[in-house]
Amino acid sequence: MILAQVPRNPLRGRVIQTPQTRGGGLTIFYVNPMWEERIKRATALGLAWPFAARTLRFYRALTSFQRDVHHHIVTASAKIDPAMLAAFVPGFIAMVEATAPHEIDVLAQRLKDKQDDEWEELLRTEWHRVGQGADSPFAFFTRSLLQPYAKHLADLWHSEVGVLDGAETACPFCGRPPQVISVCGEKREFICSLCSTAWAAHRPQCPRCREIRPDRLAHDAVADIPWMRLESCESCGHRIKAVDVGLAPDAVPLVDDIAAIPLEKLARHPRK
Repeated sequence: MILAQVPRNPLRGRVIQTPQTRGGGLTIFYVNPMWEERIKRATALGLAWPFAARTLRFYRALTSFQRDVHHHIVTASAKIDPAMLAAFVPGFIAMVEATAPHEIDVLAQRLKDKQDDEWEELLRTEWHRVGQGADSPFAFFTRSLLQPYAKHLADLWHSEVGVLDGAETACPFCGRPPQVISVCGEKREFICSLCSTAWAAHRPQCPRCREIRPDRLAHDAVADIPWMRLESCESCGHRIKAVDVGLAPDAVPLVDDIAAIPLEKLARHPRK
């Protein structure tokens, strides 16, 4: 197997190399295994947790769609920016209509008739909206489209700069808040809600208000899931789940976080 070069990515001015079979000329592009790992975990949890089966069915369809968008972005030779993602909207809306829970499908119907230039504006606005006010009603849709794009840029950045650290409670790459915490022994990492970057969470701290006082931070069990807990801040009310991959090596924190959403209301409150 030899390496074939594809055109330079204008965003970073670097060459992306992709494997190519000898003789036949068929190019086989690299697919980040992250997407398949998420789909596999969602399938397993959907079978083990019937209460989450419908949510995870939609999540698998969404992740498969994002995987394909990410593949397109990685292999694209044209200029890549948030606006180009508008081309994927028809397929995205069709996927939502076929698999999404009713409340998401209802919002999708309000977006069906938007033109490309309207979607381009929505995507650009969301991309530049770091820390600027409340989410729009359509944030789920714009973020879902932006996530493969953000993941690609974050991967390029990591390959050139290396490990990113020092941002405390905001993603050191894109500035977004974490969606979940990954725990393994003494190691704690935040995982970004947009680009999936992981960065060190050096101490228990609320990612919203940065509260660090132990008496204001609660660690709550999530139903009967021994590898998961709900970390709550009594100063601002923020809650975020922590997934212990040391206790559950097959866990994928972002997937386990979504699957356990229906269980949050069952959280118990033992205080440390």
